[in-house]
Amino acid sequence: MRVFLLIWTARGALYLGPWLQDTVELWREKSLSNPYLKSVLGWLPAGMVIGVVILTMLFTAHSRMSQNFFGDKEAGLWLKAHTPADAKVMTQDVAVVLYADRHWVPSPNTDWAHFMAYARSHDANYLVVKDYKLVEYQPQLAHILQKGVPELELVFSFEEPHFPGWKTLVYRISKLSDE
Repeated sequence: MRVFLLIWTARGALYLGPWLQDTVELWREKSLSNPYLKSVLGWLPAGMVIGVVILTMLFTAHSRMSQNFFGDKEAGLWLKAHTPADAKVMTQDVAVVLYADRHWVPSPNTDWAHFMAYARSHDANYLVVKDYKLVEYQPQLAHILQKGVPELELVFSFEEPHFPGWKTLVYRISKLSDE
């Protein structure tokens, strides 16, 4: 739909140029003899539309950039710099392991006992979670944030710059119990 509006706006700008020339000629009560002035008046509306479109794109890009989450990238780069190349990272966000260049173990949405059994069966070394996602989407695992668990050791934390209080957490799975 936006494309059609843009096409209509561009077509309107093309018609607006000659209209502006005619309006200036009627206002001055004589024909424009300067070809440069005619050219400027002819292309002025199109230039204004292009300027508005460029400014709109810049403001839209800025607002979208301020809504990006950088935790996956930061956690991945930290893992790449601080873990062995054969480390296995358990997370729901595949971007983390792409930045880390490590083996991905998909994080299950289950209770704690099954969660750890899954981690054990896949030999996961690290767990990457977003605190707000745990609270909102996996409340059965929210105790990791509140009380902590002996199997996990927090080794890295990144707070989102545009969302204060939202953190990406990296845990080392230090002890896999059989509970």
